Amino acid sequence: MQTVAKRYFRVLALLSLSGALLFGGDDVTAKDGAWQQAYKVRARLITGGTADADVATRLAFVQLELEPGWKTYWSHPGEAGGIPPEFLWQGSSNLKTAKVLYPAPDRMAEDLGDTIGYKRSVIFPLRLTPEDVDSPINLHVDLRFGICKDICVPSEAKFDITVPARDSQSLPSEFLAALDAVPRESASLRPNDPMLQSVNAAQKEGDVWRIGLTTKHQSEATDADLFLEAPAGLFVPVPKRATQVQDIGRRAYEITLSDSEYQALKGKALKATVVDGFGASQSEFVLR
Repeated sequence: MQTVAKRYFRVLALLSLSGALLFGGDDVTAKDGAWQQAYKVRARLITGGTADADVATRLAFVQLELEPGWKTYWSHPGEAGGIPPEFLWQGSSNLKTAKVLYPAPDRMAEDLGDTIGYKRSVIFPLRLTPEDVDSPINLHVDLRFGICKDICVPSEAKFDITVPARDSQSLPSEFLAALDAVPRESASLRPNDPMLQSVNAAQKEGDVWRIGLTTKHQSEATDADLFLEAPAGLFVPVPKRATQVQDIGRRAYEITLSDSEYQALKGKALKATVVDGFGASQSEFVLR
């Protein structure tokens, strides 16, 4: 079974051997929404008002812009290696909780397998809860992430910013779009959002286990896709799409697991993210 940690260190080993272990820029901290330049990517952190109707929960946004041809990764980078983003909050004050919201990603085919992530740019909304709702949050973010083109490069950006206790500013359209692109859970689905419809019980075929999954869509949705996440430390492959579509409102997928991978995942809750051109959803199911 391939764990996330094993895959991470495999990537670092390959980078070290190729001489490509390059951290971009000096070790500086960007303040007040200023861009921080690194190798082939720049990053910034800005504040962005309150979350929905909950005035106690505040928003901030980490924005990455990559040079043409470069990409970065989702929370689960896929099968061909890659470094998922890691957000560290040590050094912050008046911060009770912080949650990273991941916009719906893209599948990116590579020789060694499919990866999952973002091309050219991505905005990660941050949902922040203060200890004291009447005081500002002094937010420190240490972001560690990977970017890839012909080589893969670990990078890092550090930010310090004050998130006001009351912030009624209007968000720019690109940040509203980033919020809208975050997969919605079942309680907040919109009429056109895709969803996971069914998961078949695992069937053993020789030395492997096969699990079929079906997603539901409102129309033909040619850009439909499905991604899975396993609990921390466990690996689950990127679902393979069926070559033929028999129903324009549904898509079929399959994952294949070795016996050790299946035994490690059996009974565990997996997170499914379903995307298409109309929206995105997120739900959990227990692998049987």
